[in-house]
Amino acid sequence: MLILLLMNKNTYLFILLSVFALLLFSCDKEEKIEENLQGKWDVINVIDVNDPVKYIWSFYDFQLIVLKKHIDSLSWDTASVGNYTLEAPNLKRDLITFSGFSGIAINGEYKILTHNEEMLIIIREEAGLWKYVEMTSH
Repeated sequence: MLILLLMNKNTYLFILLSVFALLLFSCDKEEKIEENLQGKWDVINVIDVNDPVKYIWSFYDFQLIVLKKHIDSLSWDTASVGNYTLEAPNLKRDLITFSGFSGIAINGEYKILTHNEEMLIIIREEAGLWKYVEMTSH
């Protein structure tokens, strides 16, 4: 009986430490994603290989500036500015949520499929279709 009681205390301690570690890891994970996002990303136009980059997304301190290539030149115009938040749950896909954008349809929650220093791929379901955004670091 005493051994069973001691096992239970050790089990509870193990569970408590595991939960604490998961929470700590989650915060570190969000910080790592935020750190890697900082800077400019070329949005790849996977439909038109002759004009592969029409947008640049510039991430900075939870604000996103979307630049659009000017039609007649190589210059860039600001298409919209908004905010983003990150969520990195331990047992689910990491999420990025965009809000406050007007003129372009990116507001909403996206799952992060791939994220490293060179590539970012996000996806979300929208009216039964999948919105897929692929980016490479600028």
